[in-house]
Amino acid sequence: MIDAREGRVNLRSCLCKLGEIGVMNLLVEGGSQVNGSFLDEGLIDKLLLFLSPRLLGDPQAPGIFGGRGVSHLKEAVALKEIKTKRIGEDLLVEGYLEWETKSCSLES
Repeated sequence: MIDAREGRVNLRSCLCKLGEIGVMNLLVEGGSQVNGSFLDEGLIDKLLLFLSPRLLGDPQAPGIFGGRGVSHLKEAVALKEIKTKRIGEDLLVEGYLEWETKSCSLES
């Protein structure tokens, strides 16, 4: 059974349980809230971001990452080992995020 807190799945617990059954990679293709939850918990290792050359404006549209965000630019998470590739008209930006080593425990 997966732990939940505040009506939401405990992502760390879920990933630990997936690891216990041998799942070592997980593709998360979520919206702003899901992406932000993984970012807030420091659970993203690699980012694959597809950018379109078409710009849309909507002041009410959510960004790529919801969640807590940061108060200062120095707290922002940086991508390392960045690669870019053109796929059709789109641009793929690939990079790794560096986090403190976190063990697989049910506590966050």
